[in-house]
Amino acid sequence: MLLENLFGALAFTTASSKVMLFFDQRMWLFMGMELSFEYKSDVLLTVIKGDLELEAANRCVDQLLIAAIDFRAERLLLDCRNLQGSYSTRDRFMHTDYTCESILAAQNNNRIKTIRIAYVARPMIIDPHRFGETVARNRGIDIFVTENWSDAVEWLGRNTEQLPSTELSCKSEIST
Repeated sequence: MLLENLFGALAFTTASSKVMLFFDQRMWLFMGMELSFEYKSDVLLTVIKGDLELEAANRCVDQLLIAAIDFRAERLLLDCRNLQGSYSTRDRFMHTDYTCESILAAQNNNRIKTIRIAYVARPMIIDPHRFGETVARNRGIDIFVTENWSDAVEWLGRNTEQLPSTELSCKSEIST
């Protein structure tokens, strides 16, 4: 699967049985990773579920940025608590590098303004040394990684009464 132009028309190719399925404007499935969106109180809430895999995670970044552009969102809250698996240090760097480059390209093309991103994930997903968070901050990305939903909401400058206290409910269950 290849996204040829993130900020123009979308062009996807499939070289194997791994495909991207479009369900509606709020739900996508990428190679076993499900992504759903809701825009509420100036925050783009995103739930990511499934098996953590580098290529699929990078495709999720593409779609997340397209949604941020569409909603003109400057705050992103990513609920990654239902991801399974973990990254190697190399994959963590590669994903962080891809994410940062994508965000910076969108900013340089005046597609988005500054974005604040809060990730909520389980300990097995979060690097205890915060390597990815450090890489992103060193590249000028305003990011916060935590296990605690309330901390993420507060860091974004919102309170838990403005945003759901738990993950978004998806419109339908999808088996991968």
